[in-house]
Amino acid sequence: MNNKEKVLLLIIIIAFIGLFSKSYFLDEVTGLKGRDLVFKNDVTQSIEQTFNQGIIKYRLVDLSKEEREKTIRYTGKIRKYLFGFLPYSTIKIQIDYDLEAIKNES
Repeated sequence: MNNKEKVLLLIIIIAFIGLFSKSYFLDEVTGLKGRDLVFKNDVTQSIEQTFNQGIIKYRLVDLSKEEREKTIRYTGKIRKYLFGFLPYSTIKIQIDYDLEAIKNES
């Protein structure tokens, strides 16, 4: 193996470690509380029941909330990971929660 091949191999290994670290430690939305956490749990449970595939993992990577008069609309991005760390697709999902029902739950 010559020097160019060694350098390329080293770059590939470093890129692989960087992708692995990013996928596991930085992508997923964390630190959610209250209704935001309920949304994340609803989405996670729904996806696990619908798309139960062994080598493909799903993570919520983005979350936005829009409050209207009678509803709260959550929009989330779910990213698919092959083998848990190779991102290859993104899904958008929206769920509307009725504010009246939320107030009655409390």
